[in-house]
Amino acid sequence: WKANDGKDVYLADAYLRGLERLGKPGIDALLKLAETSDNATRDRIVTAFSGMRSKAAFDSLLSLVSSPNFTPGQQAELVKSYTNYLFDPMPSMESVAEHFAKQKTVPAPVLMSVVEVLAGQGNLGTPSGTKLVQAMLESTYPDVRTAGYQAVESARIGSMSAMLVEPIQNSKLEVAERIAAMRALRATGDQSKLTAIRAILANTKEPETMRAEALRTVADFDKAGSRKLAEELLREKDGPLLAEAINTLASTRDGAKLLGEQFLAKKIPAPLWPRVSEAMRKFPNDAAIVKLKAEVEKGGLLLSMQPADVAKVREQVTTKGDPKRGREVYLNTAKLACATCHRLEGVGGQVGPDLTRTWDTQTIDKLLESMVLPSKEIKEGYQAYRADTISGQVYTGLKVVDTPTEIVIREATGRDVRLKKADVEKLAASGSSLMPDDVVKQLTYEQFIDLLAFLKNREAQESLRGMAFEFALATGFDADLHKANGLEANPDIKTKPTPTTEWKIQAIEPNGLVSLKSLLPTKPTVSYALTYVYSPKPQKVSTVIQTDEPVRVFVGKQMAFERSTAGKAATEGKFDVELPTGWSPVLVKMLNSGSQHALGVRFLGDGVRVSTKPE
Repeated sequence: WKANDGKDVYLADAYLRGLERLGKPGIDALLKLAETSDNATRDRIVTAFSGMRSKAAFDSLLSLVSSPNFTPGQQAELVKSYTNYLFDPMPSMESVAEHFAKQKTVPAPVLMSVVEVLAGQGNLGTPSGTKLVQAMLESTYPDVRTAGYQAVESARIGSMSAMLVEPIQNSKLEVAERIAAMRALRATGDQSKLTAIRAILANTKEPETMRAEALRTVADFDKAGSRKLAEELLREKDGPLLAEAINTLASTRDGAKLLGEQFLAKKIPAPLWPRVSEAMRKFPNDAAIVKLKAEVEKGGLLLSMQPADVAKVREQVTTKGDPKRGREVYLNTAKLACATCHRLEGVGGQVGPDLTRTWDTQTIDKLLESMVLPSKEIKEGYQAYRADTISGQVYTGLKVVDTPTEIVIREATGRDVRLKKADVEKLAASGSSLMPDDVVKQLTYEQFIDLLAFLKNREAQESLRGMAFEFALATGFDADLHKANGLEANPDIKTKPTPTTEWKIQAIEPNGLVSLKSLLPTKPTVSYALTYVYSPKPQKVSTVIQTDEPVRVFVGKQMAFERSTAGKAATEGKFDVELPTGWSPVLVKMLNSGSQHALGVRFLGDGVRVSTKPE
């Protein structure tokens, strides 16, 4: 090493890896090298250790992760390498946890890595593990606190419940962090905090997503009391709170019956039919619910697999189907669950099979069959399960977690339901697909033909690539497009746009554009829309922005596009931008002087994707 001075990369890396073969003397030499080398060499030592599997390497890891010679980032990577070792019996990581639990301060990356590995080993409930989680909850960094809430949730650490109430009630925190704390509290099962949760639900000034999470928590803690609250909330306008009220009622026989009755009475918006239908499908042996379901379906779209009917559909799709209109049907998650359940070109949920390249892999006949008779052929890995609880609730969905103590069911809506194994009376595979037989009941025949045309059209499907499907929005800034603002220098979804405002997440409409109309004051004002674009490599990509507003676009903090005039309709602007590897913020600054107040963004590049949640 001294003769080469580590300059020959291949020889140096081979030397570092080869030391493991010498056993303890080789590992000791590696530790000695770490004490005397520069940071670049220590990076390579960390990489070498991450590939080691011997007992000698494992025994030396505590010395490495506690060494002051390594940066916090390097220590965090070394901690993660604990999961690489496969011994029988598996050695405990308790000594590492005890080491860091004794420290007055632990760097955030190291703390998060230790807790992550402990969670994977099921050792978070130990005294040292609990102390480390407590340190995360006390952190000044929101992402560290949020990771701590997730650790409490996954390990159900009941002793942490007292620390969760303050962030839940703190309206100055980001809603996402408060919701993470709420989920953690729900997992602890501490019903003594129910009063605080009810107060959140009753406060109409709270964000609707926060109140919806509160209702879900009340439903876990007080099943009988939550039904009455959910019934009252059925009067809400369409939104997260109404959707959660339906979810709360949908798990019981009486609740499903009530939903059917309310839908027939037109007291539940028609687009929510799929949720109501899913609730009634859980009780196929209840005559009253079956009758209700039949009444609700009267007048809905009827399809068959008779050869003559299939031939007619095939001909209509080919000659009259409009893929562009079909894309709008596909993206209309209020009417259909296509984009909620299925992923297509990297967009959508993961409850059902990926629909990417259906234009090439599926015939029109097969697509028709999958909608008319979804239970005829269930793809491997997408078997639905039904969980009946001791208290009489019923949940159906994919079984995504099954441990000796817990089951997690992922419902058709994408919502995960965590159930204690002790609370489950019966868990069985369902003979029915998670996709309901009546999935397209609310469509017209023409809409159904357009949907099939979209699923058979390559260009229409690939138009989803690189599209922004939601934005974080902030409005109410001075009506001057050229006036600089701190957001342009530091666009970050984790920080508030101003000390008194929050980012509001808004999804696009079926036309591919997000509407700002409901958010804007009557006078002209500047608004910001924030999202992030990911590139797997450095590359130049073409970018399309669609809006009727005067606009400036900043990508990676640099202005990449400007248009100073308003239009009568959302017109396209095109420009190229150089993207580095990884995530880059995309900030769109708009002067709201158009008429549509709409926005759409799409990046056309290799492997590019867009999200408000950079991974």
